[in-house]
Amino acid sequence: MQARCAQHSLVQAQSNLKGLSVWNANKGHIYLMETRRLVLRIAQAGCPESKIKDVILSCIAVFSVNVLNLTLSARTVGRMKKEGGYIALIQIGREITMTYSFTESSDGTSHCKISFEYCSLSTMLPTYAPGVDDTDPATWKPRTQFLEVETSLSHTLEVQLDGTKMLAAKIADATMNAPSSISRSITMDWKDWFRKQLAQMADHAADQGRKHELTSELKHSIIIEDLGEQESGAFSIAELFDALLAISEEEIQKNSGKDYNDLTPLERSTIARSLVDAQLGEETYNALSDDLKALADFLIFGGCCSHKDMNTFKYGCKKMEGAWPEGEEPVLLANKANSTTIRLGERDSTVVQAAEHASLRGVIKAMALLGALFRHKDEDKGYQDKYLMFMQKELGKLCSQKHVQRFPATSQTRYGAYGRAAAVVTQHYTLLLQLISIFCDGKTKAGANHIKESALKALNCPRTMAEIVAAALYSLCISWPYMKAVRKKDGNGMLPNLLDLVDIHHRLPSFCRATAANPSLLLDHNIADSSKQLTLDGEPFHDTNVLLAAQVLAPDLPDVAKMIAAMFSGAADGWNRFTPEFAVGGPVDSIPDEIRAKLYIPATNDHNEGGLRSWCVHIRFHPHSTPRSFSTMERYRRNNTEAFAAKYITADDVLHVMREVRKEDASGANTIFRQAVVEELEQKAISHREKVNLAAEKKSKKEETLRATGVEQNRETIARMTILQLKVQFDVYKCIVKDAIILKTTLVSIPRRADKLQAVLAALDRYEA
Repeated sequence: MQARCAQHSLVQAQSNLKGLSVWNANKGHIYLMETRRLVLRIAQAGCPESKIKDVILSCIAVFSVNVLNLTLSARTVGRMKKEGGYIALIQIGREITMTYSFTESSDGTSHCKISFEYCSLSTMLPTYAPGVDDTDPATWKPRTQFLEVETSLSHTLEVQLDGTKMLAAKIADATMNAPSSISRSITMDWKDWFRKQLAQMADHAADQGRKHELTSELKHSIIIEDLGEQESGAFSIAELFDALLAISEEEIQKNSGKDYNDLTPLERSTIARSLVDAQLGEETYNALSDDLKALADFLIFGGCCSHKDMNTFKYGCKKMEGAWPEGEEPVLLANKANSTTIRLGERDSTVVQAAEHASLRGVIKAMALLGALFRHKDEDKGYQDKYLMFMQKELGKLCSQKHVQRFPATSQTRYGAYGRAAAVVTQHYTLLLQLISIFCDGKTKAGANHIKESALKALNCPRTMAEIVAAALYSLCISWPYMKAVRKKDGNGMLPNLLDLVDIHHRLPSFCRATAANPSLLLDHNIADSSKQLTLDGEPFHDTNVLLAAQVLAPDLPDVAKMIAAMFSGAADGWNRFTPEFAVGGPVDSIPDEIRAKLYIPATNDHNEGGLRSWCVHIRFHPHSTPRSFSTMERYRRNNTEAFAAKYITADDVLHVMREVRKEDASGANTIFRQAVVEELEQKAISHREKVNLAAEKKSKKEETLRATGVEQNRETIARMTILQLKVQFDVYKCIVKDAIILKTTLVSIPRRADKLQAVLAALDRYEA
């Protein structure tokens, strides 16, 4: 008996071992979810699509496991990536239906003359952890979900809004048609995107403010439509019939934009029903209380805090630029061409004056020059490595400092780069002068080229250095503490909620003005011990060495106190300009309590900038990739989609997703977009040619008329001319005679009749001379 039991156990163990030593990658010719999960993880690690099969087989061989039905091709892996991105769309749609509200965040850029739009949403979302009830909002955490990077023909407001509608429709379509959504009775349409959207986060560009207005108008129209449908749904058939008959043919025709007789009966009834709903919706909306109206239409705009800091820094630098009396400005830092023109031309000539006007001076130009020298955006240019080695050696000798950062990237787009660069120059002023001198003297042909000469001019100019020190102290006291506050992530890696930053934004303008009123306080050698009074967050200085270095340089910079006052004063103006949402009684203060507790707005739109930059880096290493393929992989990777799929995606969903991805591949969307780009280029060229030809024709006709009019030489006749007749004579001298003085004069500069008369008589004198 025992022998038989032992024999049975042995057979069972051998069977189990055989099962463990064989891995079947698919079932029914469809790869299992665990196979897809493995493939996507390896792809995320950077493995090329054509090598993933080899990687899996090599790893499995180590464990002596036999693999069945693994015939992965690069094309199959590519489709698995797209399927993962499609599952992420289903996930996002379900999250929108679950959540109370979300914040839309968007940005755009151009790459190789093609526009790209980025979009994401931020809200409180489930964690999808095993054993956790995802329907319980108490278990949700704030997250920012990647949606897509997509191409667009332009960055206009209409194109941006249309792109958002298309994205919302794509998410709704993916969600509604998923078998698991159908079985769970989950519904969504594209309008839910705007119903649930309660906030927008973007930079401070003018188009974003206008986009917020257009979105608000669209959301209001959707609310009106919803209210109308709700009211008309309660009508009896007779009541609804009477309401439809009350709609006139003229109203239907006006709403459709077509002739009434060209519309089918179905189109007429559909338009009539929408008009009835609109009328009922307006009546219902107008009957609501003001609080309910505000709640229904609520959509707040939050500006990116990183852009706020960048813009206010510019305001401070602009204020310093305007604080210099004429003739006492910092040294001019002209480019090579303008420098040659200024040096060789006559001082009072128009050409020299234009070159001087086009040239820059001050802290921004100086930091741009040093950035091009020590951290050039082109890796084949600049002295970035030699700068790093020199600073490591010298600082190691001076203070045993081993870790040295690269010079701030002022030649690239980096938040706070100019402020950090000013701090580096202030702190290591002597070493930078020494390093540039070494570069100049170490060349085969000793001497400074134009960029090194300009950098030395800037560093040796006390007025430029005064601006640099002021910018460094502003960064030390305001920018760095502010950026620390708005970028400090919580335990989940999430940025602060913009709604929790009211106090710091209320405090900023007055804090800057207080410092501007007493700039000498920063130059007091005893102030380092009480630094908490001078930093925005009340914490010790981020780098006390910057303050000490500024105090050492200050005696040789007689204008430094004036520049500190100008820098902080200009920044105070900037903070007032770029924080309208935080004004007392403004949008943030007016948020209803029931919304405030559920609304999450990230403090910055760094995720937008990062998403667009990720695309630019991706296309550098994958030149044949498309924004769509990039977006599918990033959606899956960033949005915790793997956990969502493991918990909610069924075998029927996988089959449905496979079919949808193949339909999308067959749609030829990329080819259609490329054709649209070419057609737009051709249309622009045609339109421009038509404008040029029209302008030329108009100019030719004008010249013919002016030649026919001719120069009036009778001064008495000229003296009796009206303003319109004087304008004609002015144009004769400008377009036909080509009078040198008149060519430089505009009619705007001589607004009065007496001025025009004098100009025409003077031109006649020159004509007769």
